[in-house]
Amino acid sequence: MHEFEHVTIDTFDPDAGRYPGPPIWPTLTGRIVKYVRGLRDVFWAVLELDTPPPLGFNPLHSLPAEYRQRPIQHLLAIPAPNIPTLQVPPDYIPEALREGHMAQVWLSVGESLTELPSVLSIPPPPAEPYPLMCMGRMRRTPGTSSRPTPP
Repeated sequence: MHEFEHVTIDTFDPDAGRYPGPPIWPTLTGRIVKYVRGLRDVFWAVLELDTPPPLGFNPLHSLPAEYRQRPIQHLLAIPAPNIPTLQVPPDYIPEALREGHMAQVWLSVGESLTELPSVLSIPPPPAEPYPLMCMGRMRRTPGTSSRPTPP
């Protein structure tokens, strides 16, 4: 866990145009600073962004005002592959990145994401305290390490 994997995330509308989102969906870059175990022991990734999304970026109209009025530096990536939830493997995100594949994820915001415990006992977003921002397709940025691996 000493090298932090750099990733690129292409954000997108999960409902194919249902929401009047931004004219351009941003591509975000950042690094995975830690993995935490979410529901059913599936690893979620805490991301530290190189550059925050545009101020006010709220394409699903789901973020509380405090997240629309300041830069977002950290995101929580929750696995969202196109398979039934109970079939999502625990290491979906790290395995996809290790294999050079894209991991489809929900992107959530929250306070003190870098201070999350290694195991979460909260329901998945959109439950508080981690409201959904949008979805993304996350991939390892070319030329970077294949770490960190989950604990």
